[in-house]
Formats: sequence, structure tokens, C-alpha cells
Amino acid sequence: MKNIYKIAGLACALTFVACGGESGTSANDDQSSDSVGLSSSPVSTASSSSVTTGAKSSSSVAGNQGNDGTSSATSSTGSSAEDTAGSIIIPGATITDARDGQTYKVYKNATQYWIAENMRYDAKPNGCYNDAPDNCTKFGLWYTWDAAQTVCPEGWRLPYGKEWRTLEKLNSNKSLMNGGKVLFNTEKFYARLTGGYFVTSDGSKWSGANSYAYYWNIEDLSSKEGGHASLSSTGGLSVDVDPDDNYIVDKSSLLAVRCILENHGTMVDPRDGQTYKTVRIGDKVWMAENLNYDITGSVARDDAPNDGLKYGRYYSKASAEIACPSGWHLSTASDWKPIYDIVDSVVLEGISLKSMEGWDESHLGQDDFEMNIVPAGDCFYSTIDKVVNCSVTGENARFWMEGGSTYYQNENSLGMGKGDDTDYLSVRCVKD
Repeated sequence: MKNIYKIAGLACALTFVACGGESGTSANDDQSSDSVGLSSSPVSTASSSSVTTGAKSSSSVAGNQGNDGTSSATSSTGSSAEDTAGSIIIPGATITDARDGQTYKVYKNATQYWIAENMRYDAKPNGCYNDAPDNCTKFGLWYTWDAAQTVCPEGWRLPYGKEWRTLEKLNSNKSLMNGGKVLFNTEKFYARLTGGYFVTSDGSKWSGANSYAYYWNIEDLSSKEGGHASLSSTGGLSVDVDPDDNYIVDKSSLLAVRCILENHGTMVDPRDGQTYKTVRIGDKVWMAENLNYDITGSVARDDAPNDGLKYGRYYSKASAEIACPSGWHLSTASDWKPIYDIVDSVVLEGISLKSMEGWDESHLGQDDFEMNIVPAGDCFYSTIDKVVNCSVTGENARFWMEGGSTYYQNENSLGMGKGDDTDYLSVRCVKD
């Protein structure tokens, strides 16, 4: 197995168990360190006082730790963070469209909410299967891609192709088989009863009922082609998000629409004006980026790769407890556990939460739940050298949880553990 760390001369191979805590770092080794340059600031909102050094060297962190590398910083939360995540609205078994009073069944899985029937909102142009008006009442309407953009109720939207894939995985067995087939044939998603399509690009007329179900996606692939997904009774799920795909569905074709509850947003930290992406997973709203608030007891690396990824700052155990803005809290074990249980249940632990960029080439993630866990590495304070050293990026991520516990993600594994007082780790905040 590849060594994950080689810091201060100590190499630790890490899966679910490790040396020196689950990170494998050593706080008191007196040998030379394979480390990186850091920048730090002793004042919460001041600009960083950088100390830049060459690769594989260490730099001191002035003014923000005691002799043991910890911080006694006090909280400065300011006013509540502004965010577009909104109140967490959890649908029941049905929803009613306020525009026309029509009621729809709702399908819920561990992370998503879907309208589980074809939409019937009268957005034009539209059509009824086999051009029979009674079918509009029974099975919903079929729309052009442009009309489909206006069909979903407030707070809901057309899905991305990736969200269909996540839906498939969450309905799959341990070997990731049959998820799409299950969706087509199960009553909970009602696809078989409302399938079929009218595709203009290949000369098709109405066809496919009880064999195929075609749905529009939000992706705009070209001036003529719209993204779409299809379920079949035998072949599972197919998703087209590629304009070069051989099978083109023209935007003038008539497909059904399923809506998904919006789960993307942003929040603005009022303390420094930084904006963060957010994602709703189940009934919780998470920051989808590492916190980057400059507080006493935090450090930033000078050597972050110039790849556009946001690694954020690294926090001591004490500073992590007070780092999140008002209205948000440091993630807890109870916040992380449902996510861990989801990915473990479908054997996706090595890829589901990891970002699609930044990891070593052979270990890129799929970011199924859009947590965007980037391989920021981790840091520790050396009581011998009196500096903070960091592991390389690209191989792992570690986050503080409330109470000094940690969540870690490596190239092929994930888990929870306990941090050391000398650790400097990333922070993710969760909305209260």
C-alpha cells in the first residue's frame, strides 16, 4: 500500500487504523520534516503575514499558538451569515403546486427529494402520449426542452445528469447493479406507468410506453440538443450530458419531466465577506467548501497548487470550535454519520465524497453528493521545531468535528477518529 504520509521522518500506511491518531502524523518527532510553507495571522480578520519557504521545508507560525501549538482565541462571530440556502423545507409524502393546485407524490432517498410523477403543469408547447387528451390526465404532459425549463414548482428544478446517477446508485445493490432497472419497475418512482417519448431527431413518433421512460435534464448541450435521461425495463439508466453523444434528442422532442428539490446555494460570511457554496444533503445544509476564515489559531499554506481548488485554512482544535459564523456550527459526528452510512452501504467510500479534481490521477472522486472534499492534506504543530508542518496535497483530507473528533478521507477509504491537540485540520460548517 502506498504511504500516505512521510512527515518528520515518520511514514504511516493508513486505511481505517493508523499510527499517531488516524492521520499518521507525529507531533514530537525531532527529525527533519517533509513539510510545506505556511502563512498565518495572529489577528482574526487581518491580512495574512506570510512566511514563504521552498517546498519540503517548514515555516514558523508567528503569534497564534502557545508553546504547545494550541490557541486560546475567543469567538468573533458577528452577525448571522447571509445565505441562499434558505429554510430547510422537507416535503412530506406529497406536494401541492401552488400555481395550479395539482398534487404530486414525493420520492425520498437518503440525500434527495424527487417529484415521483410526471409533471402536469400547462407549460407550452406540450403534448399528450399518443396525442390522446385522456393520457395527459393519466400520465402527465410531455414537453419540449425549452418548455421544460418552466415546469417545476418554486424550490424545485430539472435535475442534472449527475443527480440521476446518484439516484441510480442509491437504488443499487452492493455491486452497483440494477439501480436504473429498479427505478423503472418500482412503484415508488412510477416510471413504468408513465414512460414513452416523442423524439423528432430520428423520425420517431410516440413510442416506448412500458419499455422506456425519457426525461429532460437541465443541461443545455447545444442550440439543438438538450440533456436527457432514460430508464428502461431491462437496461437500467442512461444519461446524456455530452453534446458529442451519438444519440441526439432534439430540443423540439417531447419528453416527460421529473423535478428535484433544489439543494444548491451560497452563503456569505459577514465577518470577511467571503462567499461559500452550500449543499443540502437530506435535512442538513453544509458548506461545500473548506472554511477560509482567518482566525487566531489558524494557518494557510503557501504551496497550494495553482489549480483553482480552494483548500481553505487549517485550524487548531481550539480555534475550530469557534471558527464557524453565527447560525452555523462545526460539523459533529451526528452530522457526518448519516453520510458515512450512505456511502458505506453502496461500497462507494473511496470515491463518492471526493472532489472530481485535485486527487492523484488514479484516485479521482465522483463527488456524488457534491460535498466537494478536496485533498487538502493536514498539518501539525511540532513541539520540537516550534513550527507547523503540513503533508502534501492530493492524497488525503481531514476535518475537525465538534469535541476534538475527526473525519478523514484518503485515496480509497474514509472514517472517523480522534485528533491531537497539535493537529491543524480543515473545517466544514453546518447550518444550525
